[in-house]
Amino acid sequence: MILNRPEFRGSYWITDDRDAREYAQFQGITTLDTADLLAEGVIENCCGTSEALRLLRRMQQEGRNVRIPRDLGQR
Repeated sequence: MILNRPEFRGSYWITDDRDAREYAQFQGITTLDTADLLAEGVIENCCGTSEALRLLRRMQQEGRNVRIPRDLGQR
């Protein structure tokens, strides 16, 4: 839809699945994952860095396949 429907041009593909991310990037689609979304929240002062990292770690402990960056303030 992102590639074929005009109303979705400029949209992001959001996934934590590595294969899906690589596919979208190969297609030229901008991709984000959970860590990217939380980093944006930190940059926009919607949440703090420690809060975002705590959430990512908890998600990982619960079996979610999330990337945990060294610094959420920069992507």
